[in-house]
Amino acid sequence: MEALAVQLSHLDSEAEGAIRVVMFYDTLMRRRVDLPALARASAGLAECVTGIRLHGTGRAIRVALDGTLLRKVRLSGRG
Repeated sequence: MEALAVQLSHLDSEAEGAIRVVMFYDTLMRRRVDLPALARASAGLAECVTGIRLHGTGRAIRVALDGTLLRKVRLSGRG
């Protein structure tokens, strides 16, 4: 996957970025990170507050850019 990202960087910088994001999440899934770790990693990658909601369980989590768990979670919508 890394070789593909390097090859794409010469052709299309946006495609390279997308591949790197896929690699980032693929690594997290292979490491079987828990929901808080996934939210913290996403907040760091996106450089903003990140929220994750598991629809089947109703579990939700929000994390600040610095990795701090935000206690108040407002769920909007039903979908």
